[in-house]
Amino acid sequence: MNQVNESAAVKQYREIFYRHYKSDMNDRKMTLEEKFRAGKPFLMRIIQRYFPSYKDAKIIDFGCGNGGLIFFAKECGYKNTVGYDISENQVKFSNAAGFENIYHEEVIAAAKSIETSSVDLVVSFDVLEHMTKDEALLFLLEVFRILKDSGKWIIHTVNAESPFFGRIRYGDFTHECAFTKTSIKQFLSIANFRKIQCVEDNPIVHSISSMARYMLWKLIRSFYRLCLAIETGERNAIFSQNFLVVAEKHE
Repeated sequence: MNQVNESAAVKQYREIFYRHYKSDMNDRKMTLEEKFRAGKPFLMRIIQRYFPSYKDAKIIDFGCGNGGLIFFAKECGYKNTVGYDISENQVKFSNAAGFENIYHEEVIAAAKSIETSSVDLVVSFDVLEHMTKDEALLFLLEVFRILKDSGKWIIHTVNAESPFFGRIRYGDFTHECAFTKTSIKQFLSIANFRKIQCVEDNPIVHSISSMARYMLWKLIRSFYRLCLAIETGERNAIFSQNFLVVAEKHE
């Protein structure tokens, strides 16, 4: 029986899938702000809480998709942002919308091309779950290399602690892995990242309906904590389907 090289097989299926990844924002009659409106509360919270205070910070968005984060970062005055994404369709959309600083490139290859200790902030939303463990380790080491001392890495990824994590982990055929707050800290510590924060994706209050969702989430979360305490005696966990991680480089 013919043996298929594993890395070649992984590359082949990804090429097929990412070639067909399509933006759900193809209506050119919409303004950019309308296209990105759904994600605005979440992205603005990230920018306001975790981005550097100085607007000329060098920021790299690996897995930038259609450029939503870069759009709002620019709106907030950040002038030195660059994005990379493996999906040609997403990048074409971004370029057609006027983003000249978004490039079609695989993120590990892109990271390898960046100068050592030259970046203030790296962002990777929904990227790590698409990597094998070997690829994730390579990416980790490259991100650590390109960050300045005290530079930060903001990660958004699948939360394997969530009671509903399977909806995200298995909701995309290209997902390879998931993390808990324990395993992501273990992963990041390999490269000497410090001050690691793990933050739940709780509903963001920006309307009456989102306020209701937030209040109900707090109630349901208390129930989840009770269930965990009954089984293990512990109460501290992250229950949202995805979670945010902020890590700081220290050499």
